[in-house]
Amino acid sequence: MPQLPLTETLEEGLDELLVDVAPMKAEGEFGTRSLEGFHALVAALLPMPKEQERLAAAILNDVSFFSRIVPFAPKVHVLAEPAILLLLAGNSIARAGEITPGHYVSLDEYAQEKRNPGSIDAPTATPQTLETDSLWQTTGGLVAGAMARIAKNRAEKTLDLRTPSRWGVKAVVLSNLGYSAAALGAGARPQGKTIGLYAGVWAAGVGAAVLAAKSKKVSNDMVPAVILGGAASATTAALASDESVFRSGSIAARGASHGANLLFAAEAMTFARAIVEGSIEAKRHKRNLYSILGAAESSSSFIGHLLLADGLNRR
Repeated sequence: MPQLPLTETLEEGLDELLVDVAPMKAEGEFGTRSLEGFHALVAALLPMPKEQERLAAAILNDVSFFSRIVPFAPKVHVLAEPAILLLLAGNSIARAGEITPGHYVSLDEYAQEKRNPGSIDAPTATPQTLETDSLWQTTGGLVAGAMARIAKNRAEKTLDLRTPSRWGVKAVVLSNLGYSAAALGAGARPQGKTIGLYAGVWAAGVGAAVLAAKSKKVSNDMVPAVILGGAASATTAALASDESVFRSGSIAARGASHGANLLFAAEAMTFARAIVEGSIEAKRHKRNLYSILGAAESSSSFIGHLLLADGLNRR
C-alpha cells in the first residue's frame, strides 16, 4: 500500500528524530530511567506512518488536548478520548506478530538495522501472537480504559465528577486487572521498595479523599472510588516496576513502569478535577485550571496506556 504524502513526511521527521535520539546517554539512576522512558515513547511513535491505528490515536490525542483548553473549540474530546483507547486496542490485535522498533534492545540497534538491514541478528523481544494471553489481557485493559473515559466524560458533562459512577470505577479496576494479569503472566512480582512507595501514595490519596468528603468538596462515594481505583492502579504500577522483568528486555519493556506511573497520575488528576469542580460556579477562573487538568489527564492517560500496552506486548 503506497504511503500518503502526510505519512511520508511524518516518517522522514521521525527518522530525523531517531538519528538525534538514538545516541543519547544519561548519567545516574534518575537520568537513565528518564531516558529509558523517553526512548520507549520514541519507539512507540516510530511505527505511526505504517500503523494507521496508532497514527489516528495520536492525532485524536492532539485534537482532544486542544479541544479541552481552547474555549471555542468543539468538545470533540468526549468522543475522541474513548476512541483513542479503542484504536490502541485494535492496534494491539492488528499488529500482533509484527516486529516493531519497540522489540529491539536499544534505539541504537534499531537505527543500525534500519541503515543496514540484516546487520542485527534479531530483536530482543519475541512478537506476541493472537494466542498469547498477554495480548488479550492488555487489549481488555485498553477496552476497559475506554469505558472508564466514557464514564468520566459523562460525569464531567453534568459537573458531577465529585460523585464517581460505580460502573466507571469498575472499569478503572478492570483495566488495571487486565494489565496486572499480563504483568504477572510475564513473571513480574511486586518488590519490597516499590510496595512501600506505592502503598504510601495510595494511603495519602485515600486520606485526601476522606478529608475532601468531610469538607463536602466531593461526595462520600469518592472515598471507596479512591480506595478501589487507587489500589488497582498502585498494584499495576508496582508490578510494572519489577526490574528483573521490565528492565532486562526490549525498549518497550523499559517503558512499562513509566506508562503505569502516568496512569496512576491520571487518576490523581481526576480526583484533583473533582475537587476543583465544586468551585467552578462561584469562581470562574477555576474553569481554566479545570480545563488544563483535564487536558493533562487526557494526554497522560493516552501516553500511559500506550507505553504500558507496548511494554507488555512488545517486551
